[in-house]
Amino acid sequence: MTFKQHIIDDLGEGALLVPARLNAALLANDRVKYLFTLLQNSVAHAEKLELQISNLRNERLSCGLEHAEYDEVVDNSLKQSDTYLLPCSETIVKDIHIQIATMLSPLGAALAAGFTMESNALPEHFQRRHAALTDKVGPIPDNRLTADHLDLITRGLREPGDSLHLLVMDLHKELNRLQALVAEDSIDGASVYLLEEPDHALVRAFMKGLNRTAPLKFDHPGLGTTATRDGAKLIIQNDIGTTDAHVLVIHVVEQSVSLTYTDVHAERMKFFISLFDPFAVTWNKVSTCAAKDMEQENYYLRIGTYNAVAEESLLRYLEFIGSRLVFLIDWNKARKRLRHFVKKRDAIGLLKWAAEKDYGHRGFLVLGGETFINQAIEYAAKSMLHYGQPLHEMLGRDQAIEYLQYVLEKSSTGLSAGQSEQLLRDEIKTELLKYFQTTYQSFVTIAERHAEIIHDLASLTLSGLIRTLQPESIPYMKRCAERCRHWEHQADDLLNEGRELIRNSSGLSSTLEDVFQRADDSADSLEDTAFLLTLVTDDMKNRKLFARLRHLNELVVQASREYIKSLESAKLVSREAHREDIDDFLHAVDQIVKIEHDCDDALRGVTAMIVQDVDDCRHLHLYSEIAESLEYASDALAISSLKLRHYILDDVISSQR
Repeated sequence: MTFKQHIIDDLGEGALLVPARLNAALLANDRVKYLFTLLQNSVAHAEKLELQISNLRNERLSCGLEHAEYDEVVDNSLKQSDTYLLPCSETIVKDIHIQIATMLSPLGAALAAGFTMESNALPEHFQRRHAALTDKVGPIPDNRLTADHLDLITRGLREPGDSLHLLVMDLHKELNRLQALVAEDSIDGASVYLLEEPDHALVRAFMKGLNRTAPLKFDHPGLGTTATRDGAKLIIQNDIGTTDAHVLVIHVVEQSVSLTYTDVHAERMKFFISLFDPFAVTWNKVSTCAAKDMEQENYYLRIGTYNAVAEESLLRYLEFIGSRLVFLIDWNKARKRLRHFVKKRDAIGLLKWAAEKDYGHRGFLVLGGETFINQAIEYAAKSMLHYGQPLHEMLGRDQAIEYLQYVLEKSSTGLSAGQSEQLLRDEIKTELLKYFQTTYQSFVTIAERHAEIIHDLASLTLSGLIRTLQPESIPYMKRCAERCRHWEHQADDLLNEGRELIRNSSGLSSTLEDVFQRADDSADSLEDTAFLLTLVTDDMKNRKLFARLRHLNELVVQASREYIKSLESAKLVSREAHREDIDDFLHAVDQIVKIEHDCDDALRGVTAMIVQDVDDCRHLHLYSEIAESLEYASDALAISSLKLRHYILDDVISSQR
């Protein structure tokens, strides 16, 4: 036997009045909130006539009020001294009292039918409050409202005392409780009454979407749904969360769906509306409450209309609405938490991504929000961490977003699968290690490509020295010099790429920029060497000198090979690095330093021979420049490798112990 049949059988006619009066009371609640907003918008316009403020015509039509003259109130409101001249305000205040009386009506019927009520929810309690406030507000002479009038009517703060707005809020809560009690049936978790048979499929569609994603709220209250019919309209209401002004009401008339949404957060309202991009929903302009003393209770209202082309699209749309509501719970809290790590736009983008993927953000909050991510950063970054530095500056924007997407997904799917919170925090912590290592490894990859160019430059200058003094050597050297110039430009591009990575991912030490810069000095010096070789003319008597220059160049080629080895080994040095990987890196650096010492000795030998055997001042200067340029290329590689060694030992390995 349904609850309605119990009422008919056991309680009599009084109980039958409750559902119908509840319908009227809930409609009256919509109307009185519109009237409050109308007064608030009118006052806001009177304060600043230049503001373009909504006249709330769509809201009036949505709640079924026939007073077309109310549409002119906002634009014709004026402030005169300490009063506000608001057209129709006397009628509006009377209408507010009428709607409140309608909201009181089902409480008396419910009490007569035997429903249990708390002392502060008895009809007499609300009636006394209403009577007292009616006396305080008094008549509205000549449509003039004072600040005291407005305070008693629209104030949402409780500390200064009672108001009609507070009375309506408390009445609405009691009506919602009563609505759940009188529901004659339940459809997939929705409390329903007075439905017609075709309504059931529509409610099931809405609840199918809601129930699919509702588990993502985890332990948070909310998402209670009621549905009823009022004449031609099916009405579906959801309480969403715990915020008083956070309400969603759906009206379905044939294949047209009107969705009324109110929210205290403008950003969350924009986010919610953005979720409807897959559907052709027409939204009215936002209405804003702007009266004084309403900081905590201001809310925004928008109405979206969707006209389905067929029943299938109607059911799909209702299911979609239901599936999106969980992503509104604690949305603003999650947005603020994510703002610790990325910019505002990206935080909202992450929340939209999580909603579209059906992960949501509540799991992230359950695990601790920004607290556990900060712990992960402290663990992963160690010495690379700068106090107060956001994650997007440490990893770079794209990688920070990618990591936070992982956090949102892992938190949601892990908790849904029953994994322990500590396990999930540990997995999220260790995942961040990969991002810091990946950033570092990306740098080393760029440095390797740069080092390969240095090796190619050294090999080509050596080829040039071998061809020097041979027939047709000058045209060959010019071609070599042009190729070296092209490679040196490529090296500069890689240097800039490495710098950008370091500066956008400041989890990487600035020491690495010095590593790259000194290596690029080697590339510059070798390109200079190639140019100098184009100036060499026939000088057969100094063949032994060119043999020594070739030996010096061969040492630079060896150094460039060892430099590539050092970078290959450096890429493997991480928290999980084996001892042999570290040893390979240190051995390569040591070889580069030894080769640099050999280059010093070779330079001294070349210098001695130049002084002893070269009697042409132009040749003396040219050969000295070639030798010094080659030695400087080796010296720059040694300095670069030593700086890399310092970074690996002090910033990577030591910070991991």
